[in-house]
Amino acid sequence: MYRIISAIAGYYRFFVNGRAAERVLNRLMTINADIFDIERINENEITFSAGVIHYKKIKHVLDEMRSVGIKYRTVLRGFPEVLYRYRKRTGLVIGIFLSCALIWASSLFIWTVEIRGLVSVTDETMREMLSDAGLYEGKRISDINFDDIRFELINRYPEISYATFFISGTHALVSISERAFPPDTSKNNDPYNLVAKCDGVIVDSAVSDGMTMVKSGEFVRKGDLLVSGIVELQTTAYKTVHAKGSVFAKTVHEFSVTVPFESHEKVYTGNEAVKRRLEILDFSVPLYLSSDCGFGKYEAYKRTENVILFDLIRLPFRLTETSFAEYKTPLIYLTPEKAENKAYDMYKEYIKNELSEREIVKEEISVNEEEKGITFKAVIWCIEDIAEEKAFLSEEYDEP
Repeated sequence: MYRIISAIAGYYRFFVNGRAAERVLNRLMTINADIFDIERINENEITFSAGVIHYKKIKHVLDEMRSVGIKYRTVLRGFPEVLYRYRKRTGLVIGIFLSCALIWASSLFIWTVEIRGLVSVTDETMREMLSDAGLYEGKRISDINFDDIRFELINRYPEISYATFFISGTHALVSISERAFPPDTSKNNDPYNLVAKCDGVIVDSAVSDGMTMVKSGEFVRKGDLLVSGIVELQTTAYKTVHAKGSVFAKTVHEFSVTVPFESHEKVYTGNEAVKRRLEILDFSVPLYLSSDCGFGKYEAYKRTENVILFDLIRLPFRLTETSFAEYKTPLIYLTPEKAENKAYDMYKEYIKNELSEREIVKEEISVNEEEKGITFKAVIWCIEDIAEEKAFLSEEYDEP
């Protein structure tokens, strides 16, 4: 931060030489002079920088050390140097002053809004609400009433318990706290059956509530009743409950894929092109002449970042960079062995994605080589919990 201020206000670069040059830094430490960019050129020469407010104090020390052989010279650097160098170019100087004025004016407005903590409300919906309440990109900071915005948020969305606003330069961070609602227990008291979610042969069951309607070794189809939520009482009456438990069955799954010996595959060439756009609020300015990237086939990746000046001031601009990666689809030839390996890899991926939560007890795999490719087929027997809840229909029971 000190360097940024020095660059704007101006600073001096000191070039010191002499046999006692190494003593200069120690002497400056005793007067608490803020120096930076210290560099030792050789045994008898050093350079360093200091802000203009410390110039006279440092110069006085160096003048006193002339008696021990110290020599020095200074060079003005920073913004004042630029103005002096171009003092005769009136238009440029005026342009610099206008740019500084625009930068200062832009610091009075919100140029970026970041929202954190959203779960039940989408980012787009929240931005629309904030805009309606008076917080949006381009809004003057002094005109924003954060208490009103917070009140509007909480009243419009019951899911939100509180909102906190942080302003850093021209960046607004909105931190949302959502309510922790107690779990909905009403479903636990409603009458439910357990039905089969797929075909299978029953092997075991573990039921905590309800009446088991199937036995081990029995074949059931998808939708068949497994555990009833209607329970018979000792008084020959009935009551309805929320059936709970697990019913395990042996199920069958099939996998089939054909891998051709000849196929077109995506291969990246390594050629890339980049096009940039400058976004100012709702306006977009292309920084390129042609929108065509020059590739026949490509994948595009977009990245957007805010323009920040001096790592401090967020300007009202976004730089959107789109990268284009060229690829081709040449004809690839596979041997029967490689085609079979590829099919087997696809089968393993299927097992990982579709059957990872099931216990596989048996597999039957067949591989057939045909004229144009390899046909891979697999039959997989699994043990899994096939019970799923199903609410009662009104005609299925009468209240006791």
